[in-house]
Amino acid sequence: MQTNMQTSPPFVDLQQSSWEEHYRTFINPELVTALIHEAVPATRYVGFAVTNTAEGYAEGVLPLNEASTNQHGTHQAALMALAADYTAGVAIGSVLRGVPTLGLHAQKTNNGAAIWLIRAQLEYKAPSVADLVITATVSAETAERVRSLYATGAAVVEDVQLSMVAGGELVATATFTYMLRQSRHLKPQSASARPGTLFKHRVKTSARLIAGLRAEAGAAGMADPDPFSAEAAGTHGHFLARRFTRVLPQLPAAIAARTRHVDEHLVRALAQGVRQVVLVGAGFDFRCLRLAHGGRLRADGAVRTFELDLPHMLDERSRILSRFPADARLERVPLEVNLELQDLSDVLRAGGYDPVAPAFIVFEGTSMYLDREANRRVLTALASLAAHPASRVWIDVVSQATIDRRTDIPEVDAFLSGMEQLGEPFVFGIDDAAGFFCQCNLEVREEVPSSVYQPAPADPVFSLYRFCLLAALR
Repeated sequence: MQTNMQTSPPFVDLQQSSWEEHYRTFINPELVTALIHEAVPATRYVGFAVTNTAEGYAEGVLPLNEASTNQHGTHQAALMALAADYTAGVAIGSVLRGVPTLGLHAQKTNNGAAIWLIRAQLEYKAPSVADLVITATVSAETAERVRSLYATGAAVVEDVQLSMVAGGELVATATFTYMLRQSRHLKPQSASARPGTLFKHRVKTSARLIAGLRAEAGAAGMADPDPFSAEAAGTHGHFLARRFTRVLPQLPAAIAARTRHVDEHLVRALAQGVRQVVLVGAGFDFRCLRLAHGGRLRADGAVRTFELDLPHMLDERSRILSRFPADARLERVPLEVNLELQDLSDVLRAGGYDPVAPAFIVFEGTSMYLDREANRRVLTALASLAAHPASRVWIDVVSQATIDRRTDIPEVDAFLSGMEQLGEPFVFGIDDAAGFFCQCNLEVREEVPSSVYQPAPADPVFSLYRFCLLAALR
């Protein structure tokens, strides 16, 4: 049985915010210039700046300097196009009052706008030999059409007109075509719907980041070597791991600790006869194969691994695993599921899971992205699936202070801002683990901070992130 458990408003009222508020909060030149520089460091390097904004209008300037010119002392054409893209993106974002732009503004909720350049037509008319002034205009008619369609949740495709002037001379004109949509509608809206390209990209980005952190932790000796995560991360994941580690230096150690903590409990469970392993939101977690690869898998019979995730993530898992030899002791059971829209218990039972037999269930790196009600629903389902006394549920959680930004730790705030800009904000935290899990028919058998393996765990960052081992209430 599949049930639609999530409802989202089909209509967004863009008139709730005034232009003055939108300008101050999201679209004033100083703010958007700083955000663009942060998101795309090349724009800072060449000195690009947004210099003026109005509703349906933006002006940007690309200075003529050594960083932005070619061997002839004229602007590089590709940099002109880059500066034009961000100028036009600001112009079209200006018509969506009260709406933050995904990838630029921090996403506190799921109400941001995805704005994606899908086509660029640019005609160069003369060499650009002075500071380049780029103006982007969205007509009043186009702006009204954008607002009307966007408010309903539909995908919007519209043109922005640009002109580029240097030293008083027109050097280029362009038409850039953008796709806009509410970020909440990038998600599948029903259990049978397939996610769009932008949603797939966002989910894979988060998974590749974690795979990159796992791989880097293994390479640094903080965890077991992990060729599976290294393959899954690819160039993208390794890059993100390095970027986020610069923001929050404790991150690799925290990820290494969670990997080790799950591994130890899973190895112990397998040694005690557990033959069902469930990965909820499996992502790029290849734990059982990695343990087998490293000689740590001790099982006298086949181990069934239920891998639950969205269809495109399961496809990517299969693609990655095709590059490695299979292990006869492991039976993979990929199961498509949307945790926000489907009953997890129904999906697992239909996939061959035996709720009466012992199981080790891993709910890793997911709770902080789901709201309280979705977490309660998933965990209650897991409790019903852990009927055997030996069954255990492993989960990682962050503190409520982290969600509320009350930590007074700049590195943590910077990391959370980075996740918000990825479109993956942390929305759920708990301080009373025993109380919350009891509401889900689970009891805490172990709760440790992510500093559990550190000889001198004085860093307060690690106390904000904890690991819990749960059992069903009897």
